[in-house]
Amino acid sequence: MSGFGRRMYDNQLIHEVTLRTIDGALRYPSENKALTAEILGAFGTAQFEYPVRIHAMHFLDNHYHAIYSSDEAATMAGFLNHLHAGLARIANQWGDRVGPIWMPRAHVLPIVADERAQLSRLRYVMGQAVRAKKVKHPRDFLGASSLAWQLAGTPVFGKQFNRTQFCLDNRQKSIQLERDDYTKTVPVKFTPLPALAHLPMEQVHALYRAIANDIASEGVSEAEHAADNSPLAAACVVADPFSPLDDETDDCELAIYPHPSLPGSGSASNCDQAAPTISSLTTATGKVVARTAAAPKKCRPKFVHAATRAQIMEFKQVRAEFDDRYDDARRRQLAEAARVFLGFSPQSVVFPPWCFPSAPPVESGPRWARLVDAARKAIAVDGLAAAAAV
Repeated sequence: MSGFGRRMYDNQLIHEVTLRTIDGALRYPSENKALTAEILGAFGTAQFEYPVRIHAMHFLDNHYHAIYSSDEAATMAGFLNHLHAGLARIANQWGDRVGPIWMPRAHVLPIVADERAQLSRLRYVMGQAVRAKKVKHPRDFLGASSLAWQLAGTPVFGKQFNRTQFCLDNRQKSIQLERDDYTKTVPVKFTPLPALAHLPMEQVHALYRAIANDIASEGVSEAEHAADNSPLAAACVVADPFSPLDDETDDCELAIYPHPSLPGSGSASNCDQAAPTISSLTTATGKVVARTAAAPKKCRPKFVHAATRAQIMEFKQVRAEFDDRYDDARRRQLAEAARVFLGFSPQSVVFPPWCFPSAPPVESGPRWARLVDAARKAIAVDGLAAAAAV
């Protein structure tokens, strides 16, 4: 569930993480104060186990956004796994259900080390509740978020319920146990963005308040725009906030995503574009049929958040070099595994930094047989070459 896989992880950059529930189901009602306290407790517990810096966080009913940074990829992956598992247990307990809660993989996108790019993503995260039309100003949102610390410098605390110990004691004792006796308060520590690390904390919070006020002023104009008789304008206000695509991307004409609140429709990134329509067509036999019009061009998922096209192209070049080095290391890893199987001494294979090395191959099946056969041929060729050199 970490969302990394073979993804390149640069420990010098911050990362925006987005995760949504399955089918967009509303599993975390933000109006519930007790549930909000447990959600914050899950963040605090995961942060205590894995020291990850949390720069911003906003939790809504069916998804959440956050901006993290960590010195090691393994620490970030462990934090996400611990956090998402804890949040799933909380949702299952409150909803009296079992089974998965989250989508199989989170979206983890790096943000370039540029003040404009970092503030742009911070603004996006801070404005989730306003964008979802839950509140008119970010400060009015009472759900789990980092807004209290960002706007006023107020420390944020959550509640951690020791469910395991509670169940064990409940089996051994005949008396009714109190839930509060197994609940403790855990802090959630937030850190300013790296681009603002040189500023005093008073100026940082003042900047955050200015961003929140700007979000509120724009939210009113969007609400007035949605009051028109255009259904697509209303869809734009409730646009899918958990999509990995940026609404302000300049290389995208239209992006349609399914939204649970709009059955049979989608949300668009640009209000002036037309949604897909049903057109009536007449066949050669005179039969009238209905079919969906051709789907508009969709955006390709972004792989980095940047402020300029030059930054995107620079990161794309670095990513291409990383992919080449990773693929080469993977091929050498497979070849070395087959050589060791044939009795030769192992040689080290170095994967590029900022990634998770690929797992060794399974020694069974037709793929393994092909690897061993290729290793035998390579060894025979190497032996002839060595003999000719002598």
